[in-house]
Amino acid sequence: MINKLGVIVQNLNNSQSNFFLIQALNRLNQEEGIDCCIFYEQCTAPMIPPLFSIFHMNEIYDFSGPVISTYMLGTKRLIDSPGPRKKFMYLWAFEWAKIPQFAYNNIKDIYLNPEINLIVRSQHHAHLVENCFKKPAFIFDNWDKDALTKLCHTT
Repeated sequence: MINKLGVIVQNLNNSQSNFFLIQALNRLNQEEGIDCCIFYEQCTAPMIPPLFSIFHMNEIYDFSGPVISTYMLGTKRLIDSPGPRKKFMYLWAFEWAKIPQFAYNNIKDIYLNPEINLIVRSQHHAHLVENCFKKPAFIFDNWDKDALTKLCHTT
């Protein structure tokens, strides 16, 4: 079993995703004994107290456990990081839909990268993502603690 898990976020601003993320990582840490940490790009105060470590994104290169990125730029940096042994991207929302002048060629290298395993929030999202890119490795909603535990057990 993997005893650690890292997550890359842009920041810890108030959002539904960040709330569920911190809540789930707190539970993983306390209930499952998994050493969780967050790697951020922009330093902001978390909305609820984290019971785990928080590091700047530059520290990702030394992290050897599985890592889940939450946005495209973070995933691009994750791909280039030698440390993490298993790499995931959680598609909480369809980030590509918000890109002005969207071009498939601009994002396919991230979403189709063989090192990146995709995670989606629902079966409906899984169907859409599989049609556009590739089949997601996991489906879990709202940073479900049990699904994260399963991810840690299978990597």
